[in-house]
Amino acid sequence: MLAQPHPSRALLEVAMPEASCAFDEHPNEAFKDLARLATYICQAPVAAIVFSNGMRSTAGQGLGETAPGQYRCWIKAALGIAPEQFGLCIDLCEITLDRDRLTVIEDLSQQPQLSDRPFIDSYPHYRFYCGMPLVSPKGTTVGTLCVLDYKPRQLDLTQRKALATLSRQATRSLRALRDFGTYFQRSPWQDSRSQQHYLGAVPLAKNPYHLPLPAKTAARSSPDEISGFSQDETPNRFSILETITEAFFAVDRQWRILYVNRRAEKLWNIRRNEVVDTHLWETFPDLIESVFAQECHAAFESQTCRHFEEYYEPLGIWLEVRLHPEPQRLSIYFRDVTQYKKNETVLLEQSHLSTLVGCVSSALAQSQTLDESLDRSIQALLTHLHAKTVGIWLVQADDPDTTTFDCSEKPLTLVQHNRTGDPLPEDLFPTTTVLEESLLGWVADTREPYINNRLDRIGQDILSDVAATGPDAGFDPSILDVQKLTAWAKDQNIQGLVLYPLIVEERLLGALLICGCHPWTEDAVSVLDWLSSTIGLSVDRSWAREALVNRRKSLLFRLAGQIRNSLDLDTILDTAVHEIRSLLQIDRCYYLWCSGQGESPLTLAVTHEACAKEIPSFLGESFMSQAERLVPKIWQLETVQLNNLDQADEETRAFLEPLDVKAQLILPLGTRSGQFGAIACSHGSGRIWNDNEVELLQAVVDQLAIAIDQAELYAKTCAAALAAQTQARQLQEAMEHLKQTEAQLIQHEKMSSLGQMVAGIAHEINNPVNFITGNISHASTYVEDLLGLIDLYQRHIPNPPEEIEDEIEDIDLEFLEEDLPKLIDSMKMGAERIRQIVVSLRNFSRLDEADVKAVDIHEGIESTLLILHNRLKGKGELAPIRVIKYYGDLPKVDCFPGLLNQVFMNIIANAIDAVEDYGLRSPQSSETPTITICTEKTCSGLTNGAKNCITPDRVTIRIRDNGPGIKSEMLEKLFDPFFTTKSVGKGTGLGLSIGYQIIVEKHQGRIWCESEVGTGTEFFMQIPLRQPDLDL
Repeated sequence: MLAQPHPSRALLEVAMPEASCAFDEHPNEAFKDLARLATYICQAPVAAIVFSNGMRSTAGQGLGETAPGQYRCWIKAALGIAPEQFGLCIDLCEITLDRDRLTVIEDLSQQPQLSDRPFIDSYPHYRFYCGMPLVSPKGTTVGTLCVLDYKPRQLDLTQRKALATLSRQATRSLRALRDFGTYFQRSPWQDSRSQQHYLGAVPLAKNPYHLPLPAKTAARSSPDEISGFSQDETPNRFSILETITEAFFAVDRQWRILYVNRRAEKLWNIRRNEVVDTHLWETFPDLIESVFAQECHAAFESQTCRHFEEYYEPLGIWLEVRLHPEPQRLSIYFRDVTQYKKNETVLLEQSHLSTLVGCVSSALAQSQTLDESLDRSIQALLTHLHAKTVGIWLVQADDPDTTTFDCSEKPLTLVQHNRTGDPLPEDLFPTTTVLEESLLGWVADTREPYINNRLDRIGQDILSDVAATGPDAGFDPSILDVQKLTAWAKDQNIQGLVLYPLIVEERLLGALLICGCHPWTEDAVSVLDWLSSTIGLSVDRSWAREALVNRRKSLLFRLAGQIRNSLDLDTILDTAVHEIRSLLQIDRCYYLWCSGQGESPLTLAVTHEACAKEIPSFLGESFMSQAERLVPKIWQLETVQLNNLDQADEETRAFLEPLDVKAQLILPLGTRSGQFGAIACSHGSGRIWNDNEVELLQAVVDQLAIAIDQAELYAKTCAAALAAQTQARQLQEAMEHLKQTEAQLIQHEKMSSLGQMVAGIAHEINNPVNFITGNISHASTYVEDLLGLIDLYQRHIPNPPEEIEDEIEDIDLEFLEEDLPKLIDSMKMGAERIRQIVVSLRNFSRLDEADVKAVDIHEGIESTLLILHNRLKGKGELAPIRVIKYYGDLPKVDCFPGLLNQVFMNIIANAIDAVEDYGLRSPQSSETPTITICTEKTCSGLTNGAKNCITPDRVTIRIRDNGPGIKSEMLEKLFDPFFTTKSVGKGTGLGLSIGYQIIVEKHQGRIWCESEVGTGTEFFMQIPLRQPDLDL
């Protein structure tokens, strides 16, 4: 949610005439992040952070109150609230300031002093308010973190603790910003010449600072000349220099110290009378090789002011240095900025932590899988904490639907679920561990965090550190090798280690590990404590959501199975009411049969029921007294939801009280034929029917409506089939149908036989190929052994008998030793090529498969091209056909793979015939015969080439050739049975007809052809990615 634009001061004064509201024109992003995080924690749309200098006075001023003219407030962050509503926000914050504790008002409209306020009794009708005071380290309340919502609500304990943590973070951010602002205030010395400061480093000569001092015997100048200060300016200059807050040195061209003020004496721990008139570099030899020396030299040489910072190791402080040169002297100003550097570091850490909280909250709040959320969270922890490794271990449950783990039944197992950064040693931090078997298991078992900030230096103290986490920890030293942990920490430069158990409502969900090369500050530990709780809540919610989805799927699958396997409505309805009662854990679930519209009298009866044994049954009851009230609602498919009987009207209460029903939910259903009914759920105590339960029951009701429709359709189908058997068909239609059917059966039989033959050939080839492949490796080994033996003989018997030498020369042994391994490698390549052909033959042999499967369309195309490879390659005077493939990024498609391969075979074979008959393969042709195959995802209802497809639901395959093309009058008959454009004897006219049935009827798709004479022909096939009418 984006923050509203900040109002001007004038607008605020209109909204708050009795107060002077000053709004910061440049609010800090850290406060916006904290406000945004507060909206996430409370699941509320509005949050603000308000600081003030006290409370507005009323009749008399009390403690913490200010006069009306002195009262000021600063709205540092405002999310989801309009400027004109700031007055209400500030009034509510003053309630928190007055109480000085967490203030929660669940319903503002129920507060007499607030109910008539604007924006509460009018739009946007604020109802909920929560305010957490912001308290400084000295105990002073300086502001409020507030949250607003448009509906009444409550906060649980976890949310209250999280808001307390945010309030402390806001106070820290304010303190850091205050120090930051103090540090960067413009100093008095920053005048118009400040733009000349620090012009860059100037190259130095070798040892330019060891210049000889004037000889003591030399004639001395007057005091004015020695000091470099005139008589007129010296008293004023010295008095000013003694009062400034900066340390000051003055040196001449020979680096002789002319003057040192009192602040410099204190900063450098020197005495003025001891250093004045001494050589700067001899007095401070540590500065000779420093940036300070280089800048002093550059200032004299360029006569420009210099400004820089440098860390001075002997004093252990950071110095801010300003150099103001004059022709004969150099003025040097020093300031100790060590504390500012520390504040800057703290501010940077606060910024990183605030960004970290925002990143982790964003990762956990977005709708995505648990793996993705945790991956993004640990990556944010690794980046913003500058950690080396971050890992999350989660409890492993036997039942994936389980979200409650009981340690008493079976020891819990922690399994590494997510990790990023450097790897961890398995023996110290195993990927799988049970409680009390490792440091991770011990932290999970004690359910207390473990923090160690000196792991690399005194790892031996880990036992005492662990014992200090609780008096009854019972730490067993045998679970951890301390020496190995220390060695690993030193080797990897690991200094800080934190382990947090992930716990939600006393249930252990896992553990969080973070290790880094630096210690963990108090602020970082505080944020990590909150983030570990947030991650635990996210894991718990994800598991609960997954369990609910699984239970819902299980119920819907069982009902769908009943509908598919049986048309017995009694069985289906009985299963539905029992499954719903078991899932929702309610007292009773039953099915109400309702009379149709226009029928009289109105009827409402219980036909199927599942209830607890101890309560009376409603089965067979006819609630005629409620028919006039409920039947019209069922006809209108209006859901009736009652969470508590106290909310019902008198008539409903009078009916349900004797039945001991306190909560009721009724979901109607209607069929296409006009039949109506309802699923009714009731419970003996008050119960809130949440949206997920209502959505689940609505899905069940939809399934039941389908079941009733299918039963009616089945009855009508049976009647139609019986009537059809008695009808006489005309002989000509029967003969035509028989002729087409016979031709199609023959064609299908041919393709089936082809598939069986190809499968058999592939199987027969595969056996010897496996034999060859299996023995080639052994043959290669044997050859290497024999060649090695020959080489051994040659080394030990360098001069064999003459007969052996003749034989070596005859068989050209040296050539054999070189060529035989190559021969073996070529045999391996040949065997692998045969294996690939066998795989393609097997893929194509799926022609006789009758089941719908999710397959790779490209795999079927490649198999078809391999089968037709002999026709595509060049032979004699026939030129080869070039095949161009533009494959899109397609998922697996639900289809009949064998039938689809048959369509590809027919169309590609037709394309080969077209380019061959057109003469493109002859030597005289100047054009290359080409077949182009394209695949892409498209949307139904869009024309070819449309670019605004957002959610593709179909796949389109295009096969184009550059043959002669087809005349327009023939395109309309192209898919008719027995129609062919080929010469007599070359085609049966059934290929495209069968392909049309396969695409349109079998796959609910489309197939069409676009062609112009002389430009070639292109076939388009479009089928759904998923087959909606089939359960896969």
